[in-house]
Amino acid sequence: MSFLDKLKQKAEDLDLETKARQLQEAATQAAKQAQQKAGEFTTENREKIDGYVDAASSTIDEKTHGKYADTVAKVRAGVDKGIDKVAEGGSAAGTTGAAAAAGATDAGPFPADPAAPAPDVTGPRVADVPPPTHEAVADSTLEDTVLGLDAAAPVEPSTDADPTRPAGSAG
Repeated sequence: MSFLDKLKQKAEDLDLETKARQLQEAATQAAKQAQQKAGEFTTENREKIDGYVDAASSTIDEKTHGKYADTVAKVRAGVDKGIDKVAEGGSAAGTTGAAAAAGATDAGPFPADPAAPAPDVTGPRVADVPPPTHEAVADSTLEDTVLGLDAAAPVEPSTDADPTRPAGSAG
């Protein structure tokens, strides 16, 4: 049995695929909870946030004597839009932006791109892929080391030193 076969068998014995799926579900749930908490916090503290943004905008305008007022206004609009988006996370957990407008019920913390192609569920799974041939991994130092196939490379003598002269002697 090859190293890769043993590794595959060990992964099956430990039921790693199921554990990875459970970890993914737990991470998704944690992200949804974090999104909801951030939204709630943003909604509860909206006045404070707006005050800080106003203070920053005013300070920039004062220090630059209004030279960048248009840029500051554009940035302020972007910040307000971002704050609104974060605040949506607390009021409609799991629905964000366009998904909320479209009436989606659970887009998750990272909504899918509607223009993206659907995932190929008919393609080969990792378990269906045959192990690589030795030629395919001939340059793989890690695999050679793990399998004990690596050998010390021959050391070629340096061309700029005289092998008969002791090391460190001047010539």
